[in-house]
Amino acid sequence: MSRRGTAEEKTAKSDPIYRNRLVNMLVNRILKHGKKSLAYQIIYRAMKKIQQNNSKYLDFFRTGFPILAGKGGKRILNLK
Repeated sequence: MSRRGTAEEKTAKSDPIYRNRLVNMLVNRILKHGKKSLAYQIIYRAMKKIQQNNSKYLDFFRTGFPILAGKGGKRILNLK
C-alpha cells in the first residue's frame, strides 16, 4: 500500500509584465538550459514587434495556437 499523499496540482504563474499565464507558458516552452531571462527577452522583443504592427498584441495567442480539448473537457493550449 502506498503511504504517499496525493500530489497537488500546480498552477501556472502569470507573467510579471503582461500578467498573462499564456506568456509564461510560452516562455517555459522555449526555455533552454535554464536560461529563463533570455527566453523572456525573446518573447518581449517579439511582443514589441507585434504591438507596433497591431494594437491587439495578446490576441495572437488565441488565433495562433489551436486549443485542444483534454480529459474531462478541460481546454489545453497546444504550444509545441
